[in-house]
Amino acid sequence: MVPVEKSKGEIPRLIIFSDSGPLAGDLGACLSGRFLVQRVTSLSAAGLALDQRSEALLVVPGRQTILGPEFTPLFRRAVKRNCRVFLLGCDQPELDEDLQEKIQVLPQFPSPDLLFSSLLSEEKKPLKAKKAKGS
Repeated sequence: MVPVEKSKGEIPRLIIFSDSGPLAGDLGACLSGRFLVQRVTSLSAAGLALDQRSEALLVVPGRQTILGPEFTPLFRRAVKRNCRVFLLGCDQPELDEDLQEKIQVLPQFPSPDLLFSSLLSEEKKPLKAKKAKGS
C-alpha cells in the first residue's frame, strides 16, 4: 500500500472513476472512513490522479457497463504504477490477456465484506478479470 499522511496516521489512497451516476458518490462515502478517496469523472482526470500514487483504481459503471478500448492506456498506466484495478459491474471484453490477469471484476453492488477484503488484500498476485461472487 502507498500510504498518505493524515492527522490520524497513514491512510491509503484510492481513485473512483465514474462518468456519471450516484453510485460512485455513495461508494466514495462508504470507503472514505478507511481510505483517502478521490472521485474522478474523466479519463484525463483519472490519469492525473494516478500521478498521486494510489493503492487502487475502482471503475464504477455510469452511462455504459461495457468499457471501450480508450480505457486500456489508463489500466496499463495504473498497473505500471502498482495501482490495482477493480471494475465494479462493468466489463471490458477486449482487454489484452496480460491486463486480464491484473484486473479484478467485482459485482456492481459488491457486499461490504467482498469490497473491503479485495481492497485491503496485501497480496499483489494477478487477478483474473472475471465476475466475482457476492453482490
